[in-house]
Amino acid sequence: MSARPRRRLAVSAAIYAAATGLSRVLGLVREIVFARLLGAGVAANAFTAASIIPNTVRSLVADAALGASFIPVFNELLERGEDRRAWRVASTSITVATVGLSIVTALGIAFAQPIVELLPLQQASVDLTPEEAITWLEPYCTAFLYTHVDTEGLLGGINLDAVRSVAASTSRKLIAAGGNIYYLAKLAGIFGLGVQDIGAQQTGVSVETFKAKLEAAGR
Repeated sequence: MSARPRRRLAVSAAIYAAATGLSRVLGLVREIVFARLLGAGVAANAFTAASIIPNTVRSLVADAALGASFIPVFNELLERGEDRRAWRVASTSITVATVGLSIVTALGIAFAQPIVELLPLQQASVDLTPEEAITWLEPYCTAFLYTHVDTEGLLGGINLDAVRSVAASTSRKLIAAGGNIYYLAKLAGIFGLGVQDIGAQQTGVSVETFKAKLEAAGR
């Protein structure tokens, strides 16, 4: 492979990596905004249910169809030097996808009510406090895993009063989860945080205090 194709491949790989990284960061921002605006109640459940069909269509059209058909053809045309034809294929694909998805969107809006009624959604009210929910679930569970999303999901530390209140409502073992490890790992990578930094944020103390607690516990 000559120097020019190698350079072109390196630039393409760098652009792809940057775009992928940006999409992950924007995804994290989306989740933070989602948690801030909707919390973990009925509104969040309604939003999640309403997203089922759009996400399914995106998975079928954008993830599956484009990845399996459009991208290989587009790359092959570029490698053969048929740039004009490749971009014509891209333009046609974008036009067809836009028109098709617009029609699907319009139909989804027009028939929203019957479509939602077909989804296996719980119709009964779920507007319960954590204490009420854990009391109701206790006969069916041997232990509970608890995360206070309103604060821990935004790295606001553990709400110890909430944990104690929920623990007092059940005789079962309660495990305070301490946040979502998936997004904690993302934040650690983005901001260059260590385990002690995350632990301090989650427990609402300084890094020095958190390290001292670890040392006192022999960890």
